[in-house]
Amino acid sequence: MLIIFFFISCESNSRETDILVRNYKNPTETPEMVPYSAEEIIYKTNKAVINADCYYYQNYENEPAGRLVQGQEIFIGEHYYLSGRFDIDVEVKTVDGTINGYVSERYITRLDGSIHDLWFKNLLLTREYYYTESVEYIFNNDYGKDIRPGGVERKRVIGLWRTYYSENRLYFFDNYIAFGIDEDGNVYRIESVSKNGNVYSLKLSKYSGGEVEIVLVDEGNSITVTKCVVKKELSTVNDILNLLNYRYVPQDKEKSEKTKVAVLSWCDEQL
Repeated sequence: MLIIFFFISCESNSRETDILVRNYKNPTETPEMVPYSAEEIIYKTNKAVINADCYYYQNYENEPAGRLVQGQEIFIGEHYYLSGRFDIDVEVKTVDGTINGYVSERYITRLDGSIHDLWFKNLLLTREYYYTESVEYIFNNDYGKDIRPGGVERKRVIGLWRTYYSENRLYFFDNYIAFGIDEDGNVYRIESVSKNGNVYSLKLSKYSGGEVEIVLVDEGNSITVTKCVVKKELSTVNDILNLLNYRYVPQDKEKSEKTKVAVLSWCDEQL
């Protein structure tokens, strides 16, 4: 499983100045303003709480290292990554410093609250065509999207699709979105959300500094991303453009399993 690792940039210099602390050597001396280190800034300005009993992980592994309990106070660190569970795991440590690890973002309640409260938050979405279209159609919109019909290349790609088959999914967390397939996922941080009727505009950022705005239409039981505007240079913009004009619906495990069986059978016939 490919694990994608990201870095969240440190706070700005102005923020750093705001949290200078006084270091008194003794009561008669003039207090000296001493800044926190970069790591201390990250943790001391990102206090949060665990909202439900959950596992924490270490070393980006899928096996849990232990558990955290509801109500436990934590500090959020600077790193996060898309895990093999299609979760965004965020670096945390407990206030008393006894536990350092990674926790699924869905189990973290930030003191500054959530940026949005959309009905599809914390709900796994998948492209509607997995439930409505033929396997050939699915292939031509997934692995086969950029290859010419026929030939050796097509067979090679079908073989890869069979080996690594997974649905193209979309997941909205409190502060991030994740999308893609298991071996090629992407994460963006949600900076703001605005609403006009059933149309939403989301400003997103990438760890590398790029910024993009997407527009999505809420159709009641599905959503469609209809527009993407690059606000600041973004080398991975093609990834997010791949979201456009596909209707995403809540994943139905039973339907997804039937589609997977049909896909694997179709691949075997083609090979």
